[in-house]
Amino acid sequence: MRYRFRRPVAGDGLYLDRPEVQTSGALCFRIDTEPVRGLRRTLLVEESGETPLVVFSDAPMDPVDFVPISTHMTYHAKSRFYNNRVMNLMRPGGSVAVDNDVLRLHENGVLEERPLPDHAALKQACIDYFGMNAEALAELDA
Repeated sequence: MRYRFRRPVAGDGLYLDRPEVQTSGALCFRIDTEPVRGLRRTLLVEESGETPLVVFSDAPMDPVDFVPISTHMTYHAKSRFYNNRVMNLMRPGGSVAVDNDVLRLHENGVLEERPLPDHAALKQACIDYFGMNAEALAELDA
């Protein structure tokens, strides 16, 4: 099982079942169990020590567990997803994302950002990087 998070980025993802230090790009991380609540945590490992980044639970979930948060994220006016164009897809060695009018390519720890100035550029990014069908994106031509 692999887990992804943002900044500092483990560009290749991390293995949850490996207690040893894992390298991703130029950074080192470790997954352990937080001593107080027993939750899992991701630590950034540097020469100066370890910095906790993310605390999470790896308890199994059922699809129904996500209905309330999905509904909120979809329909609440202050949700990041309600008024913004957000897409993300993991790929070998990194990921590709669209954040409003910016295409972000993460590959081997390197981030490249490209503007998407119009619907034609967005449509081409959807086809090239997300594997979407051009016919399904026809409304972007309007």
